[in-house]
Amino acid sequence: MSVATLTQAQQKFVWSYVCRRMADDKDPNEVIRDDYGGDWSRYLAVMVEWHGIKFCSVCGKANKEDPNFQVGGGAGGEHLCGTCAAKD
Repeated sequence: MSVATLTQAQQKFVWSYVCRRMADDKDPNEVIRDDYGGDWSRYLAVMVEWHGIKFCSVCGKANKEDPNFQVGGGAGGEHLCGTCAAKD
């Protein structure tokens, strides 16, 4: 997933999610500087894949914030959060 396709809210979610999980690891800002040449966008895109983050195809909510999220659960195989799946 390209970070260019992420909304600002999704970018903030990914950043917050990663920071919460890296409490005992190297500071994400250092990782971006040292391992990604300062490319914050590329880092976020890699973290989306690494952490298995999926976003609802309708509203953009992340699977990591919705226990009823359906990966590929929509009629066309799209990802749906619990709220949007209930509307489907």
